[in-house]
Amino acid sequence: MKPDYYRVLGVDRRASAASIKKAYRSLAMNYHPDRNFGDELAEEKFKLVNEAYAVIGNAGKRSDYDVFLNRQAAESRRRETTPPPRNDFYMPRDEMLRDFYEGFYFRQDVPKNRGKKGQDLRRNLKVSFRDAALGGAAEIHIPFLGACQQCRGTGIRAGSKTVICQQCRGRGQVNDRRGAQQQCPSCKGAGKTATALCPRCTGKGTAWSERPIQIRIPPGVETGARLQVRGMGLQGRDGGAAGDFMIVVHVEKHPFFERDGLDIICAVPLSFYQAMLGGYVSVPALKGVKKIKISKGLQNGAEIRVQGGGAVSEAHNRHGDMVYRFHIEMPKKISLMEKKLLRQLAELPVHDGYRLLSAFSKKLLKHG
Repeated sequence: MKPDYYRVLGVDRRASAASIKKAYRSLAMNYHPDRNFGDELAEEKFKLVNEAYAVIGNAGKRSDYDVFLNRQAAESRRRETTPPPRNDFYMPRDEMLRDFYEGFYFRQDVPKNRGKKGQDLRRNLKVSFRDAALGGAAEIHIPFLGACQQCRGTGIRAGSKTVICQQCRGRGQVNDRRGAQQQCPSCKGAGKTATALCPRCTGKGTAWSERPIQIRIPPGVETGARLQVRGMGLQGRDGGAAGDFMIVVHVEKHPFFERDGLDIICAVPLSFYQAMLGGYVSVPALKGVKKIKISKGLQNGAEIRVQGGGAVSEAHNRHGDMVYRFHIEMPKKISLMEKKLLRQLAELPVHDGYRLLSAFSKKLLKHG
């Protein structure tokens, strides 16, 4: 059976769309997870409020839902006027089948309530480019709900006194409307109350703290990868297992490097003179700075690949390469002396540029 979404939002069935929207916003703000961190009951209420508004907040779905409610009410009235079955044994069909199969095909000593797993926690972690490529370690602080350190779990403010509970008069139990005894809501069955509650935990005895743990960053991770620490989330209910702690990796950008799978690309600027003369140039590496040799007359866009100098894949036991891609930067301004030397160099018959221009001039004269 569906819940009564009007009752969930606390509005009348004849309420206007504006009234429904106003009630939804108020409840959604009250039960939002950001305001009730770690409160699973508030999270379930928040989901139910959103579910209710998705139905009766939509004109078309609300009309269909009203038809469903009318049918449900008619069915309820019919059941009230229908006499019960004559046999002494009655059980809803789904429950009868469930008990039947559990009795014959499953262990009978397995409890029906297996408990609910605790909520998973999540935190983003910034990882350096080098640690993401080669692996490393990081310290993170995981939040956990434990005994309040200020009151040592008592919920009582230091220096305050405990007095007899005025509601149950020290018995720890009170009578409900039917006369049955239940736990006193004021003292929670203790029979005593404190004159002042702990300011940190407001009398709950538990408070949020953080514990530092070391985690291993596997080599080759990229942005969006998730690292899981099992059993470090919120505690489960009714004996359920604790949730997990999820760490979402965000790799920091590097001033020189870019990833291409396991290969790392590094753009290296060169002057015109360095490219022509060749020699050794200093380039960055994942571990410090190194020197590599470039040949004379290096062309723009040329690449030098260093085998095994890239990122590491732990799963495939493979190393990527470091690829240095060279960009020749032409000078925007040159001195008079440089102009004179360049003109002299261009006029030399043995110069490559001279030979290229001569060949071009001959073709131009031939086809001109």
